[in-house]
Amino acid sequence: MHPPQSEKEEVSKLPPIDEIRINNNNHTFDIYSKGKLIKRKRVTSGRPGVIDPSIRDKGPTPPGKYYVDPKEISEVHYLDYIKRRLTGDWGHGRVPLHPGKGTDTFGRSGFFIHGGTKDGSKGCPDIGSYDEEFFEHLQRSDGLVPVYVE
Repeated sequence: MHPPQSEKEEVSKLPPIDEIRINNNNHTFDIYSKGKLIKRKRVTSGRPGVIDPSIRDKGPTPPGKYYVDPKEISEVHYLDYIKRRLTGDWGHGRVPLHPGKGTDTFGRSGFFIHGGTKDGSKGCPDIGSYDEEFFEHLQRSDGLVPVYVE
C-alpha cells in the first residue's frame, strides 16, 4: 500500500492548462486541458451584490475573451506576502488578465486573477485559497492561456 500523495505531488502531475472559463453568475472557475474539464473551483469577482460589470472598482470582470501569460505570474511568500497584504487582499499570487480583441471592459483595466482571504474584489477574478495550487499549475502551461468570462 502506498502512502497518500501530497497536494504538491498531485499538482506536479496535472497537465498544462489550455483554457480557463469563469462564470460570474455561478461563481465557477473551470480549468481545461485538451478540451476536458480537469478542475472546478469557486471564484468571486467584484463586490458582493454588485452585478453590473460597467461599475468601476465594484462590478465583476466584464464578459469577454481575455488571456493570461504564465511568465507574468507574481507570487509572494512570508514577509513579502505580509507587505502585499497592506495594499489589498491579493493572496499569494496574481497574474494579469489581458482583454482580447472585441472585449468591452467599459474603460476598466488592471484586472488580475488572484487569491485572497475574503470574498470579492474590485473586479478581478478572486480564487481565494486556491491561488497557490493554481499558479503552480499555470506555470506548467506554454504560451498564452485564453480565459473566457461569462
